[in-house]
Formats: sequence, structure tokens, C-alpha cells
Amino acid sequence: MARLPTVLALIDVPNINAQVYEVENRRPPWADISDWLRRYAEAAKAQLEPWAYLNQEVDPLDNRWETQEHLRHVGIKTHLHQKVNPSDDVDDLMVHKFYEVWDSRNLTDLIIFSHDMRNFAHTVREAEIAGINVVLVGFPNFMGRRFLTPVGAVEHKLVDIAELRNASAGALVT
Repeated sequence: MARLPTVLALIDVPNINAQVYEVENRRPPWADISDWLRRYAEAAKAQLEPWAYLNQEVDPLDNRWETQEHLRHVGIKTHLHQKVNPSDDVDDLMVHKFYEVWDSRNLTDLIIFSHDMRNFAHTVREAEIAGINVVLVGFPNFMGRRFLTPVGAVEHKLVDIAELRNASAGALVT
């Protein structure tokens, strides 16, 4: 029996919270982002598997419990990471989830919401080589352009940038 195509969305909540706050002085519009993800998966005729990663520490830009409950309410699964030291981050967990889904499902699309793109360069490269469409979501001016042309990278024919523009309206522009 053929496995359904899967769209995996990985959201670096601390990173996106900080960038939306810095650029627009507000919280991310999670309901609008969830709607955009559903429309994307419908257009791809695929099932959506959205995951948001949060650090378990006091976030000065948002209350983690409120954010976690809101994300769940709009249909996004959450993973609360216990931060042991200041250098701990959710990026490794996000990469692990990519490999887990890649190994167990028919992964056709990978969407990453983050600005730490250097931490995902290898994952994006492997996804692209495997023929998986990749969408990087954020504010391109803050993503770090060096990611877009890493040494030895493929030509990024399957990688798009979706700009999180006017986040208060949830407008995602590819």
C-alpha cells in the first residue's frame, strides 16, 4: 500500500518569536501560519505534519505555556525542550524529526520556519538531493544569505524562500 505524501513543517518558535518581535513588535500570527500550512498541504495533495519546538525557559517575548496551548489549538503539534544550559537549542531536535519522518513516511515537502539557517544547511542539502521540496520561511534579510550558497551545495532548484511579511496579517509570500 502506497504511503500518502507528507508535508513536514518544522517551526523554531524561540527564533520566529524573536524575529517577528524585532521586525514587527508583535507575536507571530500562529493561526494564520497554521492556515497557510494547511493550504500548502492541500495544494500539494499531501498530509500535513506540523511541529513547533519551544525551549522550557522563561521567554521574555512570549509566555511559553500560552504559546504552546495556542499552537496546539490551531493544529500544530508541540515539543517542549528542557533547556539545561544557555547554549541548548531546538535545532538538533528539528533535524532529528526531519530524519524520523523521512525514514517512516513519503516525505515530499519540508518547510522550516527559522532564521538559524546555517544550522539546517546540511539537512536542506540532503532533502534537496533526495528530491524533497524545501521552503524556508522567515524574513529573508535576517536569514543569513550565506546559507543560500554554502560551499559544495547543490543549486537549490527545489528550495524556495517564503517571506513572513506583515506577520500580523499572516501573509506568506513565495
